Amino acid sequence: MDVARRQGVRVIESQVLRVRAQVRRATSQSTERVLADLRAALSVAAESGARAFEDMIRAELQQVLAADGSAEPTRSSWLVRSTRSGRSST
Repeated sequence: MDVARRQGVRVIESQVLRVRAQVRRATSQSTERVLADLRAALSVAAESGARAFEDMIRAELQQVLAADGSAEPTRSSWLVRSTRSGRSST
């Protein structure tokens, strides 16, 4: 991920975050860490204009939340959380 950031390749950064979330989920790491990676991946994808990845990441986010018993995220609820964390979707 550091390499993608240094090189300014945001699309790759979003995919690295998504894969890291998958690894964390597969190795039973905390749901909070998995969700943080997926939300960051979604934010990076939106910021970089990688619309094709947004749907894939959003679907994974919904799976994790459903498995955790949380409500499914809507775009507006994600935007509220990302804005509060200092990230912007624009």
